[in-house]
Amino acid sequence: MNKPGTHWCHVAVLVTSVTAASCSVFTDKAQSQWRTLTVINVQPRAEVSADVDARCVGPASVAPSDEVVVVKYRVGRAPYLQALPVPSGRVLHEGDTVVVHPGGCRLEDGASAS
Repeated sequence: MNKPGTHWCHVAVLVTSVTAASCSVFTDKAQSQWRTLTVINVQPRAEVSADVDARCVGPASVAPSDEVVVVKYRVGRAPYLQALPVPSGRVLHEGDTVVVHPGGCRLEDGASAS
């Protein structure tokens, strides 16, 4: 027979563990969120085509004449193009390897991947 109040104790433990697990998945440190990709194009933000996800390079963060990096990866089976700002002080070229956090709009050198 269950003791009174044990049901809520089990519910509290379940909610706490689910919350902790879900938060750990979405941290920037989670390896599953980072992708090693190849730069397919470096171009001014103003020239980014409509088929490229440009949410990371909006007018508030990147000037139209500033260069952005376009990378390609897969979401399920579909190819997905995303534009990201070039980190300050970096010069990137087509074919360079970079490490990208698509949801966080972050890009790092492939050499700094761990």
